[in-house]
Amino acid sequence: MSANRTESVARGPVVIFQHEAVSPPGTVGAALEAAGARYVARHPYAGDPVLSLDESPTPAAIILLGGGINTDEDDLYPWLEAERRMLRVAIERDVPVLGICLGAQQLAAATGGRVYHRRRPERGWMPIEVTGDDELFDGLPRRFSTLQWHVDSFEAPAEAVLFAERDGGQQAFRLGRRAWGVQFHPEVDDDLLEHWLDDADREDPAFGQHLRELRGEIVSGSVPLCTSIVRNFMRCL
Repeated sequence: MSANRTESVARGPVVIFQHEAVSPPGTVGAALEAAGARYVARHPYAGDPVLSLDESPTPAAIILLGGGINTDEDDLYPWLEAERRMLRVAIERDVPVLGICLGAQQLAAATGGRVYHRRRPERGWMPIEVTGDDELFDGLPRRFSTLQWHVDSFEAPAEAVLFAERDGGQQAFRLGRRAWGVQFHPEVDDDLLEHWLDDADREDPAFGQHLRELRGEIVSGSVPLCTSIVRNFMRCL
């Protein structure tokens, strides 16, 4: 057993940051449970304080989920800046981090990258290209489809290692040894997609219909994808 993994035994549970009520951990939580990992969820939108890494014990890892807000809305959601401060400390202390969609944008914004508003939302069941080798994607094909649903996108910091893209836009990056961000939503399971269908119908009925028509494909593709990503992430603890 490596020194890092020996150290992680004494650490606390994985801490998941859920950014809105309708975006629970989904397959992320199920995959952690299947791996025998303890986790707790924090809900900053509901008043939970952002984690201080001076608390004891140090978390085994931090996972940040998506959400329907943007990284530049600190005036409405002051906990966004507190979360970015936490991420900078986590990287300094080599606490493993996985950011998903908004979580990845937060990770990029916290470390010198750029988050920008897209001219058109990127959403739907879409293919991405794996452009480099990284342990987070071990065992995955070089091209796979995944659910996209965001108005903002990130440009990772210059020192980041990029290893997936779509139409020239960045989809996955690593900072340092153990901090990753992915733009897409691998966590989708059937229950989570059910939460999102009403929002999709309200935002854009055509998009809602698109999701309903592809519901089985989305779930059957997303669950094993997320399980693989979480399993690979856990191997790095």
